[in-house]
Amino acid sequence: MLLKVLKMMGGALAPYLFGILLMTASLRGFMVVKAFLIRDVFAWLETREPGGLAAVILQNLAVGCALLLVYIFTSYIYKIASKRGVMNLKNVVYAKILRLPMRYFADTKSGELISRVFYDMGQTSDIYEAKFRRLVAPIISAAVYFGVMLYLNVPLALGLFAANLLAMLLNARYIGQTRRLRRGISALNARLTEQLNNVIGGVGIVKIFGIGGRLGAAYGRDNDELIRQQKKDARLSGELESVNTFFDFFCSFAFLCLGVWFVAQGEATLGVLAAIYSLYGDFSSQFLLVCKYLPGLSGCLVSAERIFALLAEAEEAEPAALPPVGGAFAAEMRGVTFGYDAKRRILQNFNMQIERAVVTAVTGVSGRGKSTLGKLLLGFYPPETGGIYINGHSLGELGLYQARELIAYVPQEPYIFNVTLAENIRYGRPDATDEAVIQAAKFANAHDFIMQRPEGYAAPAGERGSFLSGGEKQRIAIARAILKDAPILLLDEATSALDNANERLVQNALANLMRDKTTIMIVHRPTSIAAADRVLKM
Repeated sequence: MLLKVLKMMGGALAPYLFGILLMTASLRGFMVVKAFLIRDVFAWLETREPGGLAAVILQNLAVGCALLLVYIFTSYIYKIASKRGVMNLKNVVYAKILRLPMRYFADTKSGELISRVFYDMGQTSDIYEAKFRRLVAPIISAAVYFGVMLYLNVPLALGLFAANLLAMLLNARYIGQTRRLRRGISALNARLTEQLNNVIGGVGIVKIFGIGGRLGAAYGRDNDELIRQQKKDARLSGELESVNTFFDFFCSFAFLCLGVWFVAQGEATLGVLAAIYSLYGDFSSQFLLVCKYLPGLSGCLVSAERIFALLAEAEEAEPAALPPVGGAFAAEMRGVTFGYDAKRRILQNFNMQIERAVVTAVTGVSGRGKSTLGKLLLGFYPPETGGIYINGHSLGELGLYQARELIAYVPQEPYIFNVTLAENIRYGRPDATDEAVIQAAKFANAHDFIMQRPEGYAAPAGERGSFLSGGEKQRIAIARAILKDAPILLLDEATSALDNANERLVQNALANLMRDKTTIMIVHRPTSIAAADRVLKM
């Protein structure tokens, strides 16, 4: 899993690893220079050569300054590469979400998805920004120190290495426990996010029905469980810290015993012992840092698994070349069977033909699948059996992108983005000019109310269009559809929630939109049905 996470960095991986390696080696090299300086000073004290001490100091000082310059340069490379890695990961996940089919969003709780995007993404990003370096740097540091210690005295270095290896093995038992705890914490975060999302989205219902106390109690129970899990995580971290502290003392004691014995046996000089001692404290702490940071990295990899599970989800088909218009009908369904779950079929062996340049009203009682027809035509869900055709070509042949390019959709409750009114309309055709946007708004009877705002077309729409009335939202959606200028128009109860005054304005806008279009209206009002050329009852 760690290798997969690192590969996600793309071109930033090489400078990232290069930066970690050299910045760590240069910083530890500075400590090695300090150790050699101590050794050389002790050696000079034995000989007392004139000018020898100044030469030793200047030589080591020059090497130390050069290593610090290398550290400054490579740490900059590392930081930039880590930021690029995080950016690459976020771009990949964002692009993936845009390619996911509607079935995924229907089957996945919004809180679960939000938790993955924010909590798990943050944990995975932390691998690039800190967790990987914190694990790898101590390994590199210990290797540098161990190599120098071997150079100075092989038996003493091997003895110290064995003592620290024992500490590392005892610490390793915490890794599995930490991974299990982090999985539970990640799941609880997702559940809490889902509850919070439900409250924010349905705050009006919460207040009207007085269920805030009940929802708050449920949130509190899950939050208490999260605290309990986090306490366990903190307890494990405390135990790990205690074990490391004990072994730090144990290893220091082992060093003193071994060092004194080696000096007494004539296996090492006092200068070598002092040099190794100056390195040993940092060597031991770096060795134990591997054990300290490995559980943290392991916990982040749990979140990375959830991110990669998201990236492994099936995607919608890629855009295909648009084939020529064919077939006898603008849209057609042949023997379509579909249900949102296996227990309940909405459509069973359903057939439908929509003629070109004809207004077809689709009517029927609730639950018969009227809105489902629109979702199937737009490729939001694949049918279980049968085929869906537009201009004589199946959705598979067209590709979902091209199929949707042929359809302009106006739902009963259009989604208005929290951007300017002009930008909301321009989403119908992103390359449209300002003049085209204004012309579409005029056709949709939206220009007048837009110009009544001080900012005009630059006015913000608010969260989900909160600054607009229901009729204004519909007319913005119609302007968007007019700007798209697709040959097929799909209207899903576009006026059912409006009062009479707003309905007249929207109907006039729809009349402009429907001109020379193949129109499919999902309706139940008699006035809308009467305006259709053909009625399809379900």
